[in-house]
Amino acid sequence: MRALLRGIDRHLLQVVPAPSAVSLAFARLGIPWDDALVVSAHGRALADAVGVVRTARKAAVLTSPDSPPHALGSALLEAGAAMDLVAVCSRLGSSDEQVVELSLADLAAGSFDPLSWSS
Repeated sequence: MRALLRGIDRHLLQVVPAPSAVSLAFARLGIPWDDALVVSAHGRALADAVGVVRTARKAAVLTSPDSPPHALGSALLEAGAAMDLVAVCSRLGSSDEQVVELSLADLAAGSFDPLSWSS
């Protein structure tokens, strides 16, 4: 958009934003997300994300191939976290999207798309 604005008057430009993966995921779960903590495990130590999320009331964690959902689950269990609801959401908005609700132990033991997010 920044490049377009160099040559086009902003009043002539129409921007149509796409919903975020986090907003889609919470919508699929039927849960409001405006009070959720959103943490990325992309490009940072998983321990940093776990340290923030383990005591959060509601959170979404964007995972990566280096910090996949099952590693997040294992780290949360090791940190003594307790979660009422855990979900893994993958490929949201595509024809093969998946939303799986499970326990924290099942998250730790599972195998998921590494570009999923967990809550």
